[in-house]
Amino acid sequence: MKTIFNFSKALVLCAALGLSTFYSCSTDSTDAESTSKVIPTKASGLSDTDLAKAKSLYANMVKTAAWTPFAQARDNFATKLKKNTVFFLDKSGYMNWIPTHLNLTGFSSITEFEAAYDNMITTEKVLVAQNPQLYNYIGGADGEQFYGITQPGLPQTPPTNSTNSCAIGCALTMVGEIGTAINNYNLDMEANVRFNMPSLNGAAQARLVAYVLGAVNNYNNCMSNC
Repeated sequence: MKTIFNFSKALVLCAALGLSTFYSCSTDSTDAESTSKVIPTKASGLSDTDLAKAKSLYANMVKTAAWTPFAQARDNFATKLKKNTVFFLDKSGYMNWIPTHLNLTGFSSITEFEAAYDNMITTEKVLVAQNPQLYNYIGGADGEQFYGITQPGLPQTPPTNSTNSCAIGCALTMVGEIGTAINNYNLDMEANVRFNMPSLNGAAQARLVAYVLGAVNNYNNCMSNC
């Protein structure tokens, strides 16, 4: 039986079992590359009041007309990356990477890759321009706050009612994979704001989306054998 797993339930299950994968200090991954090797001095983080405001502003932003073009561009870029969960701090990093990895992606050419990247960044710049207060808050957040702020705009998965041991095993594997994705996402976002590059939040999100899509696909393949 093939069933889609609920990401929110995975978070609860992980916490209940006392797993520490979600905020592991390790970012080792066989398919992950990043220029975020050294993170500059971290911000002190937002106060509880400002964090709540940032979450509210982000939740409102994803309901605006400007959100949809960005989300579509981000998801298109992430989907065509396939299992290449890469992240670089600037366009040159991506353009240096793609010539030797094009055949591992869903892009038909370097030109298509560049156009997809540019579209993602351009559509997010509109969001940044329209939401200066929100992005000021993001600039002051710390590594453990980014995911909480941006979660309303990140991929969600439908629920499952499966509770047998096989399904739980599939779920726990996916929890670990998504935990790694969240950890890397927070680190990527930390690098973005420290280098004052808010318009590259989309690139960090694309990496997270690619991770989650891969994790869900692996889960569904696992569930097909349950």
